[in-house]
Amino acid sequence: MKRRYLGYLLIIGAFWIGQLASSIPLLAEDSVNGDDRKAIETRILSLNTITGNDVIRGELRLLAKNENDAKKLIKVAYEMLKAAKASPSKDPNGPFNYTSALIIGRIAQEFKEVKIAEEFYRVCVDDAFRLQSPSKAVQSFENLIDLTFLSKKYEECIKICDEFLEIKTPNDARGDSPISRSKLFILERKVQALARDGKLNEAKDITRKLMEADEGGWYFYQLLAFVQQEEGKLDDAAETYLDCIERLRKSRNTALKKDSRDKIARMLRYKLSGVYVDLKKIDKATSQLESLVKEDPENSTYKNDLGYILADNNMKLDEAEKLVRQAIEIDRKKRKESDSADDDKDNASYLDSLGWVLFKQKKYEEAKKYLKEAVDQREGRHVEIYDHLAEVLLALKDKSGAENALKLALEADGQTKRDDDRKKEIKDKLKQLQK
Repeated sequence: MKRRYLGYLLIIGAFWIGQLASSIPLLAEDSVNGDDRKAIETRILSLNTITGNDVIRGELRLLAKNENDAKKLIKVAYEMLKAAKASPSKDPNGPFNYTSALIIGRIAQEFKEVKIAEEFYRVCVDDAFRLQSPSKAVQSFENLIDLTFLSKKYEECIKICDEFLEIKTPNDARGDSPISRSKLFILERKVQALARDGKLNEAKDITRKLMEADEGGWYFYQLLAFVQQEEGKLDDAAETYLDCIERLRKSRNTALKKDSRDKIARMLRYKLSGVYVDLKKIDKATSQLESLVKEDPENSTYKNDLGYILADNNMKLDEAEKLVRQAIEIDRKKRKESDSADDDKDNASYLDSLGWVLFKQKKYEEAKKYLKEAVDQREGRHVEIYDHLAEVLLALKDKSGAENALKLALEADGQTKRDDDRKKEIKDKLKQLQK
């Protein structure tokens, strides 16, 4: 399934979307001096005055466009924070308020400076409590939890979840506080981290208790399916998703409107299709996706995934190409209609799908064009995409290029067990090439 490495968690009809991150060394120690440093410090301090989510998103897009400038800003900001922490006479959080720390944390995460992002998210936590803002506290902890989870720091993620779960609020008994309302979902994230960390028995125990407490409900069946997938019990996971979908259909929860119920059901079926792919039950996977495409023809993800799976299994290649090209066009249209039109790049995952379809059609030069375009984006520097590029380059008799692509694949981030398994295959490919 494409976009799997982006990952997202279903929560009452909405999704928690984490950004890709990995644990890599901190920024190089080359100093930023003189007027350049003063200008960067001024820019950093100006972040304190920003208000409004739209303005914050705009600032993040602006920073993300220029990697060199962004990294300088991250470096100087981190030095400022370290200096403040080293001086007992200063505020340990330095000149940063919630907004500036949030922006620096997110841009550091974007450029995979995990340690720096974590420290600035901690500034957000401190400022949220200083401001007595439960909603900001929730957001700060969610950022920390997603950061550590996506960077595979599962033990730390579990500890942060426990830290949040232990927060006491005056309205805990009534469940009125944003903090108390979020605890159930933080507990869910903890279960996922436990499962990823190999603590499957503990993950299953917590999940079973949640299911028992929600007697007759559907929600925690999807969590059980997640744990079963991590355990390698894919047939059980498929059955659990089917059970979850049926329980959702029969749910008497009147607060869950039909549109929301249908949206959740589609997401569960989408997840189920992924399990079927892992089980090599391609007919069942494509059947689910074909139904989803019919129900939601403007959903680019469904069309992309269906096209990719068909191509990956050498099925209906002309239809696969049509589906992926439609996904790209739908995505372009949505970008033009959104506030991200100033950053108009095709989705790297979709470009990869198109490149892979063209490879299967033996259109190697055209396939290379799209795959190169994909890996030129930060979001496209993924183990699977580099592997696809290597296959295309081998087909074009470019052995050294293929070898380089495979080396980059081994260095790339991997978020799932599937990525880890692919890396093992890539190591074998590389050994064969180097003989």
